[in-house]
Amino acid sequence: MAGIEFRTIMKHNIPCWYELSWRPELPAIVLRVRKDFAEYISESTKLSDETPAVAELAERFRFKKFDADLRSKFGFDDAFEPAKDDGDFFSFVIRIPCVRHFTENPCRMFSTSGKLGHSEECVCGGTGKDYEYRQKPLFAISASLAVFSFFARYGYQPSEFVTSASKPQILLFTLSADTGMHGSYINGEYSIALIRWLRTSLFTSREREPVIRTVRNASISAHRKMCGMVMEFEDFEFRIALHGDGEFHISVPGDACGIDPGYRYTRYSIDSEGYEFSGHNVDSPIQQIAILAGLSALHDSARLQGV
Repeated sequence: MAGIEFRTIMKHNIPCWYELSWRPELPAIVLRVRKDFAEYISESTKLSDETPAVAELAERFRFKKFDADLRSKFGFDDAFEPAKDDGDFFSFVIRIPCVRHFTENPCRMFSTSGKLGHSEECVCGGTGKDYEYRQKPLFAISASLAVFSFFARYGYQPSEFVTSASKPQILLFTLSADTGMHGSYINGEYSIALIRWLRTSLFTSREREPVIRTVRNASISAHRKMCGMVMEFEDFEFRIALHGDGEFHISVPGDACGIDPGYRYTRYSIDSEGYEFSGHNVDSPIQQIAILAGLSALHDSARLQGV
């Protein structure tokens, strides 16, 4: 008996079922879900606030509500903002919030070092005040994306249904929403179409640099919005590596934090296929969302070039 063909974007050009985009002026990530896929996944999964994974996340972070319909409203605590009708897509704007808030306590650098003044390069940003991170809005985004990405990657079988999109799926991601080390893990797949474009179109530094700059600027912009600033030492930690063979890396501030080709990646296999990527030391939603902003900008660059 013939088996069911297992199809993956790393080996097949499969019609798109969702897209990512970056809106630097807001700043925001935009999640665009094909309408025919939203219908399919809504009917096949029967997702609700009682779904075990959803209920567990709601309890862990004490979210107030979960909207489960990709055709109208989705996510925890209004993390996804429905956008205007977008033709073949339902679109959601995911605005990047500021989670670094100043307190009335004196700047920690002042209290420990005895410095008499503050500057924009001080951790207080020149305010003279201490700060704290209130990350619940980021965890609402992360948890909402975790639920969506899991069902969009593992709950969807292209052997059973494909969308009517004329363009291929560019990348897939899944992520986790938890506290502690590696609590904001992110991994995924780059499509055969994306890697072919990276290899054939971006071999020279002249063609590669605009894409690197776009991805890096998106990650920095997301980080700056969440933290209120980017320290000088942090700026050097935003590194994008894009090689002529399609090998792609994003690094953001942290302990060697970023995404890299997965362990099964080899330079010799990508003549004809995509590959997996995986996160390293992604410990907070600040890092996770900065990485995802970079991936959204990469997605935009590829679509602009006709991928």
